[in-house]
Amino acid sequence: MDTGQVTAIIQAGFLLLAEATRDVTGDPGALRARAAECARCAGQLDTAAGDTRRTVRQLGQTWLGQAYERTDQDTTNLNNLLVNVLRVALEQESRRLDSAATALTQATNTVEQQRQSFAQQANSVIQTMAQELARARAMPSPWNKIMMVLAILKAVQAALSAKQSAQSASDATRNQLSNTLATLFATSATSSGQLTTAGR
Repeated sequence: MDTGQVTAIIQAGFLLLAEATRDVTGDPGALRARAAECARCAGQLDTAAGDTRRTVRQLGQTWLGQAYERTDQDTTNLNNLLVNVLRVALEQESRRLDSAATALTQATNTVEQQRQSFAQQANSVIQTMAQELARARAMPSPWNKIMMVLAILKAVQAALSAKQSAQSASDATRNQLSNTLATLFATSATSSGQLTTAGR
């Protein structure tokens, strides 16, 4: 048993945390930009509906009869679709995209905190092992060899514990992000289906 085993365990811990970082990294800025675009479009629908309604009412000053009444009813239906369905869907999509951006940012920050915590634990393991090895080397033979093996064994156990804790924490973060995004965009798919039905 040598110190290389401790180093290998620590390196494996950093590798799994690097993988976790890749898994939770996205583009929150792009998501927030798209959320803002959806919100802007939702706001424009109110204006479009109002303009359409005013135009039809102006026609009603000179255009009477069943044809106008049908046009007026169709315009009302269109405005209801624009304001009560499409605008609501855009507003919901804006909130979903913003929530997704927040979830990505939080997950990335959490994994970075986990990486920093693991780095501190790894440094502590290495420093403690170095101190215990130094004390062991100062002992007479054969106690020096025995105590050196025990120091390395203790460091291996500490490194394994730190690695397992880091893996559990990063797995939990990835699962939480995955569940959050799945919930958000499952709702998005349902809303899209409702919008399609309403437009028929």
